[in-house]
Amino acid sequence: MNALAQHRKLAFFELGGSSIFGSANYDMRFSRNVNDGWGARLGFGGTFGAFDTDRIFTAPIGINYIYGKGKNGLLIGANSVFAFNGEVEKKPNDFKSVIFSADIGYRYFPKDNGLSFQATYTPLFNTIDGNMPFWIGAGIGYSWK
Repeated sequence: MNALAQHRKLAFFELGGSSIFGSANYDMRFSRNVNDGWGARLGFGGTFGAFDTDRIFTAPIGINYIYGKGKNGLLIGANSVFAFNGEVEKKPNDFKSVIFSADIGYRYFPKDNGLSFQATYTPLFNTIDGNMPFWIGAGIGYSWK
């Protein structure tokens, strides 16, 4: 039997949040058959040229905790976001960086499989332009066991 078969999983798209502009993510609870408790997140996204002339690609990796039984929960998390310049042509100012972010917000999980969403306050630290203490994210996706 698959070891991950009974763990709550979530695949979601996030606008804003840890990846600055947008990302596709996978999140999984560590405990079986519950919507709350400890979990982890892995994603891929970027700015896609929205805020600057270069495309910045990002990969958020984080750990989080959901407090609350049932469908509704308080999401608290910490992420390391690996960022790198996505332009094909190398430039003298190309970079690789690690951005740190926190998440605090609301997550809706259905009791069974179905549509999930979340809204987070996500301050970003160590960005190219310094810190971004007032940043938010909104995500929507599909949750299953």
